[in-house]
Formats: sequence, C-alpha cells, structure tokens
Amino acid sequence: KDYFENGKIKIVATYNENGKIDGEFKVYRENGNLIFVRAYDNGVKTGPYKGYHENGNLFIDSYTIDDKYDGNYLEYHTNGKIRFEGTYKDDLKVGIWKEYNADGILITKGEFGNGGIKIGYWESFYDDGSPKYAGNLNNDGEKIGKWTYWDEDGKKTKEKF
Repeated sequence: KDYFENGKIKIVATYNENGKIDGEFKVYRENGNLIFVRAYDNGVKTGPYKGYHENGNLFIDSYTIDDKYDGNYLEYHTNGKIRFEGTYKDDLKVGIWKEYNADGILITKGEFGNGGIKIGYWESFYDDGSPKYAGNLNNDGEKIGKWTYWDEDGKKTKEKF
C-alpha cells in the first residue's frame, strides 16, 4: 500500500516474488474515491478493468487480455449514462459500436471490421435524435454508394453518390 500525505490510501497492489503486480491493483484519489481497479497477472493487465469519474460514477467497464482491451467495452458520461458501447478484440474496435450523448440519445452507430477500420452502414444523429448523416463504407473505410445528409430541422440537405 502507498498513502497520500493526508493518510488516505493512494495505491493498493500485490506483488509476486518477481516484483511484478499480480492480482487486483487499485488507485485512489486523494479524497478517497477510486480512480480505477484492474487485474494483473505477473505484471500483465489481464482481467476486468473499471475506471471511475471524480464524482465516483463508473467511467469505463472493460476487460483486458495481455495488456490489450478484449471483449465488451462500456464508457460512461459523468452522469452515469452510457457514452460508448462496443467490443474490442486485440485492442481494436470490432463489430457494432454506438455513441450516446449525455442525455442517453444515440448520436453515432456503425461497424468496425478487420484492423479496427470503419466499415458497413454508419449513421449519425443530432443531440435530439434526428438524423444527421447516413451511408456505407467499404472494407477499406472509404465512402461508397449513397450518403444522405440532413440539417438540424430534419430537412435533407444533400445526397452524394
């Protein structure tokens, strides 16, 4: 354990015989609130990872394997509502990812393919949930086909092919 000058705990960690972090590792703010807790295996980040906002609300809920994000990933706004949700594989975004504003309204949705490249159908929304743009990307992340754009009043402003 390591402590702040005020006597509150700063770090809680267990080390193995090789001097590497092994097991749960916690870091705290000076006010006593948790910054994050994560699992290590012989000095390598492997297992659950949770990070927290200064107000104590959850910031990140994820999993790591061999120092890389791997599996479901959730990131939260300070008010506790989800900001990002998706999946990582070998530290790269894969599959469908969604982004929400602080009110919980979906503002971006799309897919990541091999190499963490944006592919497939992507759509974005204004903060009130009305459409902003939508279209497709090829496997290289380049726009293909029809892309449609709207203004904040919901009026279609442009279609590009």
